[in-house]
Amino acid sequence: MSERFFLTSALPYANGALHMGHIMEFIQVDIFSRYNKLVNNFCVYVSGDDCHGTPIMLKSINEKMSINFLLNFYRLLHLKDLYNIRIDFDCFHYTHSYENEFFSRRFFNILKFNDFIFESNVLQLYDDEKKIFLPDRYVKGVCPKCYSSDQFGDVCEKCSFKYDATDLIDPISILSGCKPSKIFSNHYFFNLEKFRFFLETWISKLSQKNVVNKLLEWFNSGLLAWNISRDIPYFGFKIPCDYYKFFYVWLDAPIGYFSSLYNYCLNNNLQFNIFLLPESEYKFVHFIGKDIIYFHTLFWPAFLNGCFLNIPSDVFVHGFLTMNGKKMSKSSGTLFNVDDFFNFYESDFIRYYFASKLNDSFLDVDFKIEDFVEKINSDLISKFVNIGSRCINIVCNNFNCELALDILDKNMFLEFLSFWPIIQDLYSKRLYSKVISFIMKYADFINIYLDREKPWLLLKDSSTFYRANGVCTTALNLFVILLFYIKPILPDLLDRFAYILNLNDINFNLIQKPIVNFSIKKYIHVYKKIDICDIVKFS
Repeated sequence: MSERFFLTSALPYANGALHMGHIMEFIQVDIFSRYNKLVNNFCVYVSGDDCHGTPIMLKSINEKMSINFLLNFYRLLHLKDLYNIRIDFDCFHYTHSYENEFFSRRFFNILKFNDFIFESNVLQLYDDEKKIFLPDRYVKGVCPKCYSSDQFGDVCEKCSFKYDATDLIDPISILSGCKPSKIFSNHYFFNLEKFRFFLETWISKLSQKNVVNKLLEWFNSGLLAWNISRDIPYFGFKIPCDYYKFFYVWLDAPIGYFSSLYNYCLNNNLQFNIFLLPESEYKFVHFIGKDIIYFHTLFWPAFLNGCFLNIPSDVFVHGFLTMNGKKMSKSSGTLFNVDDFFNFYESDFIRYYFASKLNDSFLDVDFKIEDFVEKINSDLISKFVNIGSRCINIVCNNFNCELALDILDKNMFLEFLSFWPIIQDLYSKRLYSKVISFIMKYADFINIYLDREKPWLLLKDSSTFYRANGVCTTALNLFVILLFYIKPILPDLLDRFAYILNLNDINFNLIQKPIVNFSIKKYIHVYKKIDICDIVKFS
C-alpha cells in the first residue's frame, strides 16, 4: 500500500537572499519528495516565505521601500534560486496572505476558547533612543544558562536553551547599541505546561533519538509558557480585539505550512480538510535545522493538538552548514553568494555534494572546497558520468549510434536490478550519503568491467569488433539502472542522458528490460570539471 506525505521545509525569511544553509535543507526535502513520487507515494511538498516581524519592517524603512515591494523582491529572488537548484515544490507560498491571517486568527480563537491562552503583564525590553520595543533578534547579551556571550534574545545558539529576552545578562540593543530599559506590557501566552503529557507521548515516537534526548533535557528544565504576542509597532497580523498587539512571527510562520497547503489544494481541486483532521492518513513531516527544534517539537505540536488538528508524524532535524570548519558568515568570507554559484556551476553539483554528506544525523555538515572539487571531478564526472561518455562515443563512432542486439551478461543486469530494495530503504531513511556510496561502488564495478573487456582494443580485431558494441551496450544498461537509482538526487543528469539515449524518461518500467537494438544520439558534453581556482568567483 502506498504512503501519503505532507512535507515541509523551514520558511526562509523574506528580508534577504537565500544562503547555502537554506539550499542544503531544500535539497534534503526535495530528494525525499522526488523519491516518494518516484515510487508512487502521494506526496505534497510545501514551503514559502516568512514575511512578518520587526526586521522586515525596519529593513523597509532603512531601504526606503514599501514592505510589499520588499517582500515581492525577495520572493522573486528566492523563486529564481529555487528554480535553478531544481527544487520541485508543489507550492511555495508566503505568510503575508489572506489564508494565513484567517488560519492564525481561527486557531488563536480556538485555543483561547479552550483556555490554552492566558494574558499576563510582563516586562519587555524597550529601546529608549529608537522608541521601539525590541524583538528577540534585535537584542544581544549573555545566555542565562550556559553564559555564552553574543546571544540573541530567544534561543542560545550554543546550548539551544529557550528564554525570554529579559532573561539575557547584560542585554544591548542592536539598533542603538544602548542598554534597553524594561517596561511592563500586557501579553498573550500559550500555556505549554497543559500539554506536558501529550508532548511526552508524542516526543517518544520521534525517529531521531538524539533529538528526543535534547527535548527531554528541556522537559526537565520546565515547560515555559510561550509569549505569542508583540507590541506595536510591528509588521504582522493583528490579534483579534486588541488594537495594540500583533501575533508573534513564530505563531503565524508555522501556520504558513497550512496556508501553502491550502493554496495547493485550491489549485489542484483537493479537499484541504483531509490533511488536517487528527485521523488523517497523511504523514505530516517537517525538515528543519537544529536551531529551531524547540519551536517545531514543543510549541507547534502542542499548538496543533490544542486546535484538534493533525500533528506531525515526525520531525527530521539536520545540523548547521559550516565552511572549512567555520560558521558561515560574511565577515569571515565563508558566506556563499547562491546566485553567483549557479551562474558558474551546475545545480547537480551542489545537489550531489550535499547528498554525499546528508544522513539521519543532526551533526553539522562541513563544506570543504577541496572536498567539493574532488567529489565532483573525480567521483561524479570521472567515475560516474565517464561511463556513459566512454560507451556512447564508442557506439556512435564505430556502430552508427546503434546499440547491440543484446547485452552480454544478463546475470549482471539482473544483479543491478536487485539493488532497488536496498536503494529504496536508504532513501526512505534519508541516508542519502549511503545512496551515493552504494551507487559509486557499482560505478567502480562497471569501470572495472570496461577495463577488463577493453572495448577500444576489441575494435582493432575484426573477430572481436562487434563484441565491443556488446560490451558497451551492457555497460550502458548497467549505467542506466544507476541513473534511475540516483534520479531523485541528480534530475538534470538523468534528463540529459535520457535525451542522448533517445528516451522520453528513465523510469522503473524502462529499466526492467535491457535497452538493445536501439538508436541513440552522439554524446553531448553534460558536465564541465571544476577548476578550484574558480571557486573564488562565488565566495
